[in-house]
Amino acid sequence: MQKLVQNLRLHLVDALVYLSDFEAQYQYKRAVPSVHIPAELYEQMRQFHPEKSQRTWYKDVVPNKYVSESLLILFNALDTHFQTSSKKRSDVPAVFEYESWKGVRVASSQVLVELYQTTEYQETLGFYW
Repeated sequence: MQKLVQNLRLHLVDALVYLSDFEAQYQYKRAVPSVHIPAELYEQMRQFHPEKSQRTWYKDVVPNKYVSESLLILFNALDTHFQTSSKKRSDVPAVFEYESWKGVRVASSQVLVELYQTTEYQETLGFYW
């Protein structure tokens, strides 16, 4: 179970870093041009939705209510983006112009800040950077 939790924490941080960094999204698009980056990142994040995850590992990956609340704000920003953006222009790099996608960047950065303040993520984030 500990290895699973460690891997999920890394996966969560990876997805959040991509969501919070337009340059990282651009590099992702260059590496995998056929992938719709916003949709891909949304799919990567779905398992971490506070209201939809019933998995036993969730409380070990999302360590407190502040992180959980920040994740809810992020999911609201993602939902707003996908409800308001046109599908044709919503991929990288055109998506960078959308205020809704800028909101996703801000919200994902806030989740990273919340994670950084937890003892559970000190090692994970230290390993990442």
